[in-house]
Amino acid sequence: MQSSGAGKALFADVLAHPDDDVPRLRYADWLSQQGDVQGEFIHLSIDLTRKRITATDLSRWEVLARQHSDGWTAPLKPFADVVLLERGLPAHVKLDATRYLDHAHQIFALAPVRHADLKNAKAVFSRLCQSDALARLRSLDLARNDLDDNDISTLAASQKLPEMRWLNLILNKFGVPGIEALASSPNIPNLVFAGLGGNLFPDPVDHDSVDWDGHVHETPAPAFQQMLEQKFGRKAWLHPVTDAPDRYTV
Repeated sequence: MQSSGAGKALFADVLAHPDDDVPRLRYADWLSQQGDVQGEFIHLSIDLTRKRITATDLSRWEVLARQHSDGWTAPLKPFADVVLLERGLPAHVKLDATRYLDHAHQIFALAPVRHADLKNAKAVFSRLCQSDALARLRSLDLARNDLDDNDISTLAASQKLPEMRWLNLILNKFGVPGIEALASSPNIPNLVFAGLGGNLFPDPVDHDSVDWDGHVHETPAPAFQQMLEQKFGRKAWLHPVTDAPDRYTV
């Protein structure tokens, strides 16, 4: 609901500051004043993200999500195969890479999207790496896209990655030249997680083991990780806090 000038202005502020809770909460308050339960849902979603939600409120959040998620994600459904909510608003899309690039303007005008899972990316990979649609993302899943060393080198050279914090590249087809291009790149300064398994080199990312009782055992650093860091310096994305960091909160 953004039909009034006030609503449109508040929503525009959310789009301009997608990671900031303050504009989102102002918009939520306005929605609640209009009798729109999405305002309540945004507040509850932010409380959930901050881990300060009560059991009663969590039950309410679940009811609202079950009853209204389809409606709240509907504006993006013409463009994306899957749309997921984060902090109460559509923020995560799964779709074909060409479709993403062709409709990026509409997608980002409709929702504060920060996360994308792209398929069939190889055919348009150079275009993707030059696009402002890449610069808008905080997390990106490019698993199983047949990306080779040239593709990963193109990605590493992209100037559109300063916001990128979570990057999944598992099960592609690149080897040592590709991972070295990533490790030597100055263009991904905020990256804290990279999924690299299933490519043409030993997985260099730390993976701790966990006992049945939850006790975490640190495993020795992989030899290939040591080689990379000796050559290019320490990389935070080789040392994730957990094996599968939450892409919405990293």
